[in-house]
Amino acid sequence: MKNKDLEFLCCPKCGGDLDPFNKKDASIKDIAVCQKIQCTRCSTKYAVQDGIPLLSSGAKSEEVAVVTDTFGKRWTENYKNMIHTQHHYIESLAPLTPADFKGKIIIDGGCGFGPLSKFLLDCGAQHVICIDYSKAIFRAQQFLNEYKDRVTFVFGDILQPPIKPVCDMFISHGVLIHVEDAKKAYCALSQRIKPKEGTSAVWVYAKENNAFLRKAIIAIRTVTIKLPFEVNWWLAYVVEFLLGLMVNCFYRPMEFFFGVGRKLWFGIYFLDCLYNPSKGGTRKYRYNMIHDVLCTPIANHFLKEELKGWVTAAGYRSWNFMFYRKQSWSVVASYQQKNWNQGNDAL
Repeated sequence: MKNKDLEFLCCPKCGGDLDPFNKKDASIKDIAVCQKIQCTRCSTKYAVQDGIPLLSSGAKSEEVAVVTDTFGKRWTENYKNMIHTQHHYIESLAPLTPADFKGKIIIDGGCGFGPLSKFLLDCGAQHVICIDYSKAIFRAQQFLNEYKDRVTFVFGDILQPPIKPVCDMFISHGVLIHVEDAKKAYCALSQRIKPKEGTSAVWVYAKENNAFLRKAIIAIRTVTIKLPFEVNWWLAYVVEFLLGLMVNCFYRPMEFFFGVGRKLWFGIYFLDCLYNPSKGGTRKYRYNMIHDVLCTPIANHFLKEELKGWVTAAGYRSWNFMFYRKQSWSVVASYQQKNWNQGNDAL
């Protein structure tokens, strides 16, 4: 960890500045040789592990611990199967384009092993603050090593982000669905960007069009979350095989002969994402997605009206809602006045 990283970070308890702390010699201010940092306001001390500050403000609930442990383990062991997803970011963050990230200081809220951060850095982001509440943050440090001078890593909770309000933007992609209080996290992250010009972008699963799927997942998960991590990998293989039969024996023929495959239930998602190799839909990618569904006790879907409440509560002046692939919501909002749809799309 570099000393300059502390320019972006603060105490999660009181918001105070952080300084290196060395018990033996207080004159030492080099983080590289300090195992702790200290709040200059409330004097709370925080550990530093492998150069990453552990800025957690409290104990995790049992459900949150399961979520962070499973994601941390999955991304640490299988991250290579999930790195080919840049097309997904480009499509699902509209109306933002890669040009909007150039020269910006951006928070990656719930970064996992860092694929979104890599995308943002490749687009020319000035600096990315990677925050995650799982051990995947250490994998992100390795994955993004070539960008280390432009990245700050922090182990912390996005419900109480230990980040100063100096950022241009925050993006939380597929993360708020796994948070106990998603609205609170959204508003907390919104407070970490510049209040008159900051922009935010989130992608979450929608309740619209997903009633049957949600009920099925909830029913299945009541059993699978009690099973060992490794057992659910085997179940993921079985489910992937059955889905493959359905897509290859029904959806693709219906698309090829009648042009209606994408009009079927989840047709766009199956044919244009999960089972489209050119867009990252590999078998190993699907295993990880299915394993996520089986193991995660917190996995929420949201109505558009709920998301409007988030945007209003955070005080944004402009916003854009996109019903992405007819199964999820992409919400981009700004404190500046923008010529966006203001949420007045079809749904």
